[in-house]
Amino acid sequence: MKTDLLSLDPQENCLVWFGHSSYFMQIDGRRFLVDPVFSGSASPFSFMTKAFKGADRYTIDDLPAIDYMVITHDHYDHLDYKTIRALRPKVGKVICGLGTGEHLEYWEYDPAMIIEGGLAPAD
Repeated sequence: MKTDLLSLDPQENCLVWFGHSSYFMQIDGRRFLVDPVFSGSASPFSFMTKAFKGADRYTIDDLPAIDYMVITHDHYDHLDYKTIRALRPKVGKVICGLGTGEHLEYWEYDPAMIIEGGLAPAD
């Protein structure tokens, strides 16, 4: 089932799972996109790993403006180059782990929009 993300009430809390670790959330008026993979491939080569069922139903044009894009780590099935590049005009901020921001900066994301962090040391 494909949800019309553009027609959702922005104040309505919801979660749309695209497959694997990719999903869209609206929480208290904020929109989040996690690990988007919409290029049709979850690898650097289109003939290898195909995109996950569900994600292949959506395109960048199906997405509203995103307040926060969360990238959990930099494996191809979580950090899809084609998708990340195409999403840049729609994304307000990116939240990612240490080291992932370098990829985003190389792909022309403004460093000021990247929130990069790591785990706090255990006590």
